[in-house]
Amino acid sequence: MQKIVKIFLVLGGLIFIGLMLRGCYKVLCISCTPDPVKTYDYPGSMDQLENNFKNFAADNHSIYYNLSRRGADPKDARDITIKLEINNNDIECHLVIYDFNESTELDIDEIFDNTHKKGGNNASDQNVKMLLIEFENSFMTPFKKDQKIEFKRRFFNF
Repeated sequence: MQKIVKIFLVLGGLIFIGLMLRGCYKVLCISCTPDPVKTYDYPGSMDQLENNFKNFAADNHSIYYNLSRRGADPKDARDITIKLEINNNDIECHLVIYDFNESTELDIDEIFDNTHKKGGNNASDQNVKMLLIEFENSFMTPFKKDQKIEFKRRFFNF
């Protein structure tokens, strides 16, 4: 009988340790989230910026736009996917908008050239740098002009 109790205690202890290690891994992995490729500061609200994206995509039928919210709270971050063709290449860009110090941050998290299977989220990668330049010239500049948006200059990264 004592042998069975010892076995259950050992198994219970191992399960407990495993659950604790799993929890620690999840907590520690928060810091392994890569930095965005680029960040813009927008002086308005997330709702305003979201509406600007919707309006611009509605006026430009060659642009695919999809928005998803990370939670039910209106203050929760929003993920935006933009797909468009640039120089006969299918470009996909993943954006995140979120509240930050009474303004809105717009992060370019990832950018891909799906035609040539290159890109990613490493801002120092040459392919990502080139895709970012193309995306800014082909999408962000017309977007800002059409929607009469001025992004503030970002002086430092967090």
